[in-house]
Amino acid sequence: PYPARTTCVVVALPNPKMLIEIEGVAHVKG
Repeated sequence: PYPARTTCVVVALPNPKMLIEIEGVAHVKG
C-alpha cells in the first residue's frame, strides 16, 4: 500500500505520524 521509499522511511522513522508528514511533503514537492 506504500511506495518503496516509504518502507525505508518506516525503518528509519518508526513514528507513523512523522511518516505521514514526510509522505505529505514528498507528494507536495513531487
